[in-house]
Amino acid sequence: MASSLDSLMFGSDQTVAQSVREAGENSKPESPVPVIKTLKHAPDQTVCCTLNGVHSRVTAQESPNPGDHSARHLPNKLHSKYTSSMNPSLQVTVDHKIKLVPAPVYSPGPNEVLLHVKTTGICGSDIHFWRTGAIGSLVVEGDCILGHEASGTILETGPGVSNIAVGDRVAIEPGAPCGTCFLCVDGRYNLCEEVQFAGVYPHHGTLQRYKVHPAKWVHK
Repeated sequence: MASSLDSLMFGSDQTVAQSVREAGENSKPESPVPVIKTLKHAPDQTVCCTLNGVHSRVTAQESPNPGDHSARHLPNKLHSKYTSSMNPSLQVTVDHKIKLVPAPVYSPGPNEVLLHVKTTGICGSDIHFWRTGAIGSLVVEGDCILGHEASGTILETGPGVSNIAVGDRVAIEPGAPCGTCFLCVDGRYNLCEEVQFAGVYPHHGTLQRYKVHPAKWVHK
């Protein structure tokens, strides 16, 4: 794979320089697919990123409406403990930019969990959404948090969750199928046409510190 995220380590106090956006725009024409090596969050809301060998610095700014679209019900309530300033996220925009902005943190609803995302890998699809804005019929029509190859730790569980507990380390299955179509009922949920896939607009992905996700689709 041409692109990879070797580590996503938030909470670091490392010194950082230059912006992720600048690094992407200044990447060499002969290397259109940048390689993101590390992304680290500092206490002053700056982020260290090494992209194509260029060290970068970006200061987090408020996102107008990042939301979290992973659930199939009305939007969750904002979390009372974890605020957007504590949740840096890497988002793609309709004009082929990437930006680091705080994203809201929500309380888990019924059958959901709140995750502390520890590691996210960069997939070729993430780079494709950034550089071209679409993959077939899947089009970036607004700001969207990238990332879907992730693991993390359970911080909270919502009502009805029994398969997982606080403190469990889990792998995150990024696609949440509808569960009711003939494909899902037949056990072929990976082909569900109504799947809500993390990191595919409008469903925000895992390149953020905290994320609510259906408990059924995290695995110890």
